[in-house]
Amino acid sequence: MKHPADYFHHHQDGIFSINVKSYKKFYRALGETIHCQDKGLPIIMLKKNQTYMFFACNAKHQLCLLSGGSKKKIGAKPLEYYYALMDDYCRSLKVFLTQYEQCLSQLSAQIKSIGGSGRIHGTIVDIDFYNHLSLDPFSGRIIPYYALNTVNLTLYPTIENLLEAQCPRQYKQYLAHPGLIPYQGEMIIKPNEVDPKAMYQASRIMKGLQYTTKHNVIRIWNDELAKEPFSQASLLSFIKE
Repeated sequence: MKHPADYFHHHQDGIFSINVKSYKKFYRALGETIHCQDKGLPIIMLKKNQTYMFFACNAKHQLCLLSGGSKKKIGAKPLEYYYALMDDYCRSLKVFLTQYEQCLSQLSAQIKSIGGSGRIHGTIVDIDFYNHLSLDPFSGRIIPYYALNTVNLTLYPTIENLLEAQCPRQYKQYLAHPGLIPYQGEMIIKPNEVDPKAMYQASRIMKGLQYTTKHNVIRIWNDELAKEPFSQASLLSFIKE
């Protein structure tokens, strides 16, 4: 079935050359806005079973995988290599991420139940603009924190401590319904165990991978993830890179 938000639904499977204008319209149909500096840049689109990959060359004429408006060097393999493996790559990634994303969705629903935002991006669930919970993809534990930016963070030992200090409205709801957010003790990562730089790195990579589960767009590639049998360890080691 053709997805109503699929701008290229009229294309058959294959490898095509498209322009930047069409590329931006594809993302706009998905509800996303991207910025491409090279307006005249030819883009190569791979479409297979409603899954997409987009490529362009950098200033050194090296093939790059497009992640929105960013270019990521991908090596010297021909486009046919990626086209052949797209199905296996997408399927394996979705199998692994399904369980993780179910946990994120559950956490988001619980934050919404006490009046928080619940917005999900990467590994992070927003309580509001400054307060967040990050679901660590390696341990499955939660990191409660307040952040003015990606450098200035204040980590908290429990979700309750974060709500009490920074989110009075949500804290009031939490006290009235304490069972709505059951995460305590060993389910929370201790502040001294958190590396903020690694946390945000994992979140950026996870956000890129989530484009595959959400929109069927492959924006990050790793050869290990395309191999069978697919293993959780290969994805987790990739996120740590």
